[in-house]
Amino acid sequence: MIYAIKVVGMIKNIHIGNYALIDKTNIELEKGFTIITGETGAGKSILLGAIGLTLGQRADVAAIMDKNRKCVVEITYDVVGYDLQQWFADNDLDYDDEVVVRRELTADGKDLAYVTVKVVDKDGNLCPVDSRLINFSVKGAGKYRAGANGDPTSLDLFHLPKMHAFNGMLTAIVQTNETAGEIILTAKASGVKAGSIRLLTK
Repeated sequence: MIYAIKVVGMIKNIHIGNYALIDKTNIELEKGFTIITGETGAGKSILLGAIGLTLGQRADVAAIMDKNRKCVVEITYDVVGYDLQQWFADNDLDYDDEVVVRRELTADGKDLAYVTVKVVDKDGNLCPVDSRLINFSVKGAGKYRAGANGDPTSLDLFHLPKMHAFNGMLTAIVQTNETAGEIILTAKASGVKAGSIRLLTK
């Protein structure tokens, strides 16, 4: 069987770790037409299954190869030319030409969602020197787990629902509960408009 993926600036990178038969792999895709081929049992369906996890497909902990480690799937998308600005706005998301979608699975059934938070101006441009304090709140079927801003000099406590931005950005980590439902993560900071994102767990 042959699986074909047409990449017109869409999927740029696929990173998979500890999923099914894949211990660790990193695949870079160039613009154009990419063909993934191999004999039966080569792992084509496993690769597509991993991509499906980042698109919201139901996760099965049986797919975790080593139950003592996390399963991680991370896909980088280039969304230039797809006219997604309005979709991002409708879903309370800040538009960026490059989108990273990450899914983590653990054997206890609790998933982690990594949300990139950016401080932007009125035109949606990143404020690269902004370091204001950002406060987080979570409602629904999840909880705030941790934050990370990449600043090696930061004294912020990562487990508290607040953290200073570094170069205008930081990452908020949200953990699901045992039950399915909607999670709403809200970020607020002085002098800028608050932002929220809705996450759906199944």
